[in-house]
Amino acid sequence: MTIKWRLSALMAERGCSNKELATATDFHEVTISKLRKEMPDRLEKVTLDKLCHALNCQPGDLMQWVGSEETKSAKPSPEKTPRQRGSIYQSKNTRALRAKATETRSQVWEDLRKPLQIKADDTSIT
Repeated sequence: MTIKWRLSALMAERGCSNKELATATDFHEVTISKLRKEMPDRLEKVTLDKLCHALNCQPGDLMQWVGSEETKSAKPSPEKTPRQRGSIYQSKNTRALRAKATETRSQVWEDLRKPLQIKADDTSIT
């Protein structure tokens, strides 16, 4: 079960561009573009209210519940894409980089704690 975000389809039905919707909602065009591509994880009431007012629609027009039959034929969830699987290896690399950074930072602090040794030169400034 999932919820399908229909903002893009609704904008197309209404013949509304990103710029027009941005002007009507007082959102930035980039925000509208991001909202159009995918449903946000957290949708505030104010945002939903502005979108519904600008598009003259109900919240149910923006969202559609997709049942289990339709979900099976839908695209795989983003968690199972190869790009996401690659992040496992990225996290291993990240851990290695963090360990190296900690080691380097410790070495720098040790060097800073050593007493400063100044060698006296025989030459004097005149």
